Amino acid sequence: METPPRHYLALAFLPVVLAVVTLIALYLYQQGAEERRDRWQKPEAVLDSIGVSPGMRVAEWHPADTYFLERLARRVGSEGLVYAVQPTARVIKAIERSLPGIAVVPELPSALDALLLLQVSTAEQDMGPVAKELQEAGQRLPSGARLGWIGIRSERLDNVIGPEELTEAAAGQNLRLIREEDFLDRQFLLVLEKN
Repeated sequence: METPPRHYLALAFLPVVLAVVTLIALYLYQQGAEERRDRWQKPEAVLDSIGVSPGMRVAEWHPADTYFLERLARRVGSEGLVYAVQPTARVIKAIERSLPGIAVVPELPSALDALLLLQVSTAEQDMGPVAKELQEAGQRLPSGARLGWIGIRSERLDNVIGPEELTEAAAGQNLRLIREEDFLDRQFLLVLEKN
């Protein structure tokens, strides 16, 4: 049997080479995207502001991705507990695939030290569901627990709930404002504490 010309052999490996190059490019893109988000989201400063430390019981409510869940897990370490409360189906799959230490739960646990909630949709926001979440947090969180609420700056959009409205609604649910942080460029961070 005759040996095929060398260029035919090279062409046979071309799909493998292209697949490897594509995987490397995707990995590098993902790394760059995460670094860009770190610059504007400032996750370490957010976790510092709400007082997340090793050994704590913490949760993210309605996570749309695993960005903060991963950072919460690193911060609390193996002695702490991290809950994903009512995550999306995509987040559940990601947790099952690569974050086995994070518990997926259907409702807000009552024994938490800190809770993080991102309300960053640019769609029209309705105070009704927000008020329900604040009511549930006010009922379920123990005294002294912190709630970090990240929202979109209302001066940038007309259809979002601003920090003043949230603070007022939170006060009616035994959640007092500790401080409003202004280090986020596109968003605000309210640090609330259960009375």
